[in-house]
Amino acid sequence: MATTVIFWGFEFGFHAPFGTRWMRYLGGVIGLAIGYVAKYGLDKRFVFRDRA
Repeated sequence: MATTVIFWGFEFGFHAPFGTRWMRYLGGVIGLAIGYVAKYGLDKRFVFRDRA
């Protein structure tokens, strides 16, 4: 859910001031990258941890 909010936030955040579809796409790409990095960190910490 949080990664989706990051994606849409960046996409609309880039589209609002610039108003072009290319800037909206750029915001989407940046939002996806940040969302995937955040999801990787969360998965690494909580899902794929060692059971020592």
